[in-house]
Amino acid sequence: MSVTVTLPPIVHCLSLAERFGNRSARGVWTPINVQQRQLIEEFRDEVIQLVGALSDEEIKGAASRDIEEINAFLRRHNFDIQLDAIAPRSFGVAALFKVVVEWKVPGERDWLCSQGDENDYEAARLCAGYRCFTCAEHPHPVVALQTRTDDTVFLTKAGSDLPDGLDLLHYAHRLHTAEPSGVRFDQVIFPVTEYDECVDISWLLNMQLEFSPQEILSIEQALQQTKFRMDETGAVVESAVVEECCEIEDFAPELKILRIDEPLLLWMTRAGHTLPFFAGHFTEQHWVQRQ
Repeated sequence: MSVTVTLPPIVHCLSLAERFGNRSARGVWTPINVQQRQLIEEFRDEVIQLVGALSDEEIKGAASRDIEEINAFLRRHNFDIQLDAIAPRSFGVAALFKVVVEWKVPGERDWLCSQGDENDYEAARLCAGYRCFTCAEHPHPVVALQTRTDDTVFLTKAGSDLPDGLDLLHYAHRLHTAEPSGVRFDQVIFPVTEYDECVDISWLLNMQLEFSPQEILSIEQALQQTKFRMDETGAVVESAVVEECCEIEDFAPELKILRIDEPLLLWMTRAGHTLPFFAGHFTEQHWVQRQ
């Protein structure tokens, strides 16, 4: 199954939510799962810098309490994802990301036979405008395709046991920063690719943005659709993200309870002494059963 990770429109939606309503306080996102923590702690700051370097044609955004305004914005740019009806205290944010690259030296149309299903597929053949290298982190050679802009497209055989989700981005970053060893290939052939899929970003749901203990937003809907096309002339990546952000009413912080509901380990010490004078491992056999 094909997998894509496109963070700029996700992060731009978060930024739009932070700015909506002209609040004076700066909000803080609170991640509640592993993927949200990865996004906020590992990727967000760098993606914000990347978004800042994009042109107005490469990143667009919209924010409104009018759901039809948000959905029309997506339809005008030929995306199918749409927000469902939103709560009265909610608003929608949407972001569009598009990057178009042309190969520095265009290739020609060819074909190749897949080593997987053994079917024949349309392919692109390039004879110049690239460099190839190997690295210890990946078993297959990598080709870096030069474009007419500052962007570079890297291709390689995926191999087995490739991670998915945000871990795929980590893996690509590790290959990109690895120590390369140059290797020469006279030509490069790769499959012509057309991709248009909805990407599951439900892991974003229920992440909260806190401006104050009485002013908190929660992500109630999160949808992404990504398109990618690549042939002998270049490549295009397009991705749209739309989110519903709900203002939480009468927020009461959830109690954090440490519940020791499995066999417990216990030890006791006296002040000034580090060696416990008692230690025990107690299973249900010696718990007092509720009457």
